[in-house]
Amino acid sequence: MSRFICDERTTVGTKYGRLMGFALDSTYIFRGIRYAKARRFERPEEVEPWEGVQKALHYGPICKTAFVETHASDIMIPHREWIQSEDCQYLNVWTQSLDPQEKLPVMVWIHGGGYTMGSSLELEALDGERLSRYGKVVVVSLNHRLNILGYLDLKEHTDRFPDSANAGTEDLVAALRWIRDNIAAFGGDPDNVTIFGQSGGGHKVASLLQIPEADGLFHKCIMMSGITANFRYPHRGENGKQIVDALLKELGLKASEADKLAEVPFERLSPAYGRVQADLRKQWVYCGETPLPDDFFPGDWIEIGFRPETRNIPVMVGTVIGEFAFDVWLPDKHRMTEAEQMAALKDKFGDAAEVLVPLFREAYPNHPVADLMYLESSIRREGQRFCRARAAMSAAPVYNYVFSQEFPIDGGRLAWHCADIPFAFHNVDLVPVANMGEDSEALQENMCGAWVSFARNGKPVLPAGPEWKPFTAENCETMIFDTPCRLGIRFDNELLEKHAAVVPELVMQA
Repeated sequence: MSRFICDERTTVGTKYGRLMGFALDSTYIFRGIRYAKARRFERPEEVEPWEGVQKALHYGPICKTAFVETHASDIMIPHREWIQSEDCQYLNVWTQSLDPQEKLPVMVWIHGGGYTMGSSLELEALDGERLSRYGKVVVVSLNHRLNILGYLDLKEHTDRFPDSANAGTEDLVAALRWIRDNIAAFGGDPDNVTIFGQSGGGHKVASLLQIPEADGLFHKCIMMSGITANFRYPHRGENGKQIVDALLKELGLKASEADKLAEVPFERLSPAYGRVQADLRKQWVYCGETPLPDDFFPGDWIEIGFRPETRNIPVMVGTVIGEFAFDVWLPDKHRMTEAEQMAALKDKFGDAAEVLVPLFREAYPNHPVADLMYLESSIRREGQRFCRARAAMSAAPVYNYVFSQEFPIDGGRLAWHCADIPFAFHNVDLVPVANMGEDSEALQENMCGAWVSFARNGKPVLPAGPEWKPFTAENCETMIFDTPCRLGIRFDNELLEKHAAVVPELVMQA
């Protein structure tokens, strides 16, 4: 194949009509495919068929957001900006074949940013071309409705929008239906679909496990830094009455005029919401911007347990060692003596440092003890809680990991939230700080290889690493992605317990 092709050879037939993408070397790429359409606050509707050939050559719009993102270090997490619109139900496909008989594994990426912001292309490392080529898999990424466009409960005020509280998650289900019905045309196997996501995307993956309408639409799950400790999830029976009452009042509308919210420009609606939600959140009132338990979404696993219909779905759950530890405390740690490191740790942990340091040294023997400064334990503990609960009910294996690689910046910075994404996507070349020569190459091969093998057959295999054994409550088997990779057996349980006693838990409110 020549380097670039864009003609009938890169055209496929879908349920709705023909689409033309393009090819770069061995990879066929289709951007901005509409998977659904939706009016504000309403359930997504199926795409209408078309005549002729539609071009899928550029990304579709991402969801509108109230946030103006700033990126402090694009050598750590390179970002991309894109056109925003309420009309955001679009997905992208990278594949190595257009033969319906090829039946390649399908990996569907669900982006992070909580339920309020983010997109399928916000990070350069989310480009699916290399993952598709390396693993010979079909990679799909998608956008969906967020914030109050996807998660504002209006049922107490009007019968017009019965699905508004979960419209954004209904978009995800609509995308998975589109994949089931059309992915064979892109060489994919609709009976072998893995959904994976990081941060809010991992949380969305966990939510999809709870949704009956999603049954049969995916077959494996990967949750990267997405099982969050003490996430403020609404209870069944809660509703959006208080936040919508406050929003209507702020906009000068009556309680009987909630239907008019569908016509208020987002540029006016979103700031009004922002002004009224702050005080209500302080009272732990449900304010939207997360799935609300109802007939569509029965509830979070913490509230109701796992649905037995999902017991045959293998899952992988993991975190990074530093997560939200973006601040730099000890830039000269590799030049510090043991005594100097210990003095710094005592400043942070007090007398507890004497207990924590030996436990950290045992858990991470190839790291200086100063790295205890960066440890974030609450998300890892919650991930293990998820794994224990899942392993107790599941007929399929559960796998757990922690990503603890050090990066050559700020005197040796431990992995932060999102640091593992380029390794899973085989995209370390796109993230400057992730280029560490042989170390990053080896880690990328092991991590991406494990993700791909899990998507292919439900068992993660490191091409040049140890055997990754399933998680059990007794041994808490954990793959430690580092230089080198190793399998830990209850390697940090006591460390996490003692660390939790002296470090406040990360609390997130919906």
